[in-house]
Amino acid sequence: MRAAFGERPVNLHRLDLVSLSLFNLVVGTGSISKGAALANLAVGALAVLDERADLRIFADRTPPLGLQTVPYRNDRLVLVVPKAHPLAARKAIDFVDAADFEFVSLAASTSLAQRMQSEAEAVGKRLRLRIQVRSFDAMCQMVAAGLGVAVLPDAAIQPHLRSMGLRKIDLRDAWVHRTLLLGARDLKALPRPARVLLDHLLKGRARRSSA
Repeated sequence: MRAAFGERPVNLHRLDLVSLSLFNLVVGTGSISKGAALANLAVGALAVLDERADLRIFADRTPPLGLQTVPYRNDRLVLVVPKAHPLAARKAIDFVDAADFEFVSLAASTSLAQRMQSEAEAVGKRLRLRIQVRSFDAMCQMVAAGLGVAVLPDAAIQPHLRSMGLRKIDLRDAWVHRTLLLGARDLKALPRPARVLLDHLLKGRARRSSA
């Protein structure tokens, strides 16, 4: 994700959960250009280390590769299925009960896809991938089209449950509770536009904690 803050672009490793917060910052701060443009996504911690990205947002089990990190937010993964799916009437299941179905996933390089593979192997299953896409929105669309089930952050699916006719099923497994981190080469030496974005994201974390 790349946002044009004034004259200098800020590169942010992708995570759909940050999109609304970024939008609020762009339109709500007079010192930041309202013409923010989203472009290609930086890839992983290496993109930050070799200066192709300023910030990265990633899950706690992803190796930070020497980046300085700060906690951003907690989230919970849930299973998402189409309304006519055999599991659609269930309110909560163990991941092993869903592991034999075909899955929609993000690219294999993402922390979520890697976690899915790892957890499938941990219960003696081989994850059956039907299709891999590049965003949470696209995952929801593929699930709605009947191409598979998906494991997604609870917050990311809320806008789509009713509009796409999806069903959310809680997963009982402990690994579905994640801490998301913000990472940079040097958090104190960020360029000003990236610092503004980081401060905005951390203020949002503080508001959620006090709510």
